[in-house]
Formats: sequence, C-alpha cells, structure tokens
Amino acid sequence: MLILIYGEYSSDDEQIQHDGTILSKAGLTNEDIKCKVSFDITIELVSETKFTGTVTLELPIGDVITSGTTNYEKKDFSDIIFKRS
Repeated sequence: MLILIYGEYSSDDEQIQHDGTILSKAGLTNEDIKCKVSFDITIELVSETKFTGTVTLELPIGDVITSGTTNYEKKDFSDIIFKRS
C-alpha cells in the first residue's frame, strides 16, 4: 500500500537543505512519515549455498525531522528466518 503525503514549503533561503529538516518546514512530523519497509536479503556461501530471509524495519528510526538524517545498523538477526534458496 502506498500513501502519498504532501506538504507545502516555500522559502527565500539562499540554500535549501535537502534532508529530513525540510519535512518540518513543510509541517510534517515523524508520525506523518512513519512506515514499515521490508526487503529480502540473500547470503551466498563460498560453497554457493544460498540462504534468504526477510528484513522488516519500521521507519523513520530516530528523529529525522529534527536531525535531518538518521542511521541504523542491524546487528541482531535473530528475528530473521533464513531459508535455503
């Protein structure tokens, strides 16, 4: 499902910063842009055996509206079930 959220922003600033801070200027909040993203990841061993699992993330991670950008490193893969593919 795709939901489009529109905001309006006009500026007389010399330079526009193209990161999450522009969303606050358009009147959006972290809650407004909240979404769930999932994708498949495939690990291939030297033996050419492949394992595939689905990674699901709830975004944004952190306060992208105030800080502009956020980072996330997934270290715990215990919630991902890898199956031989």
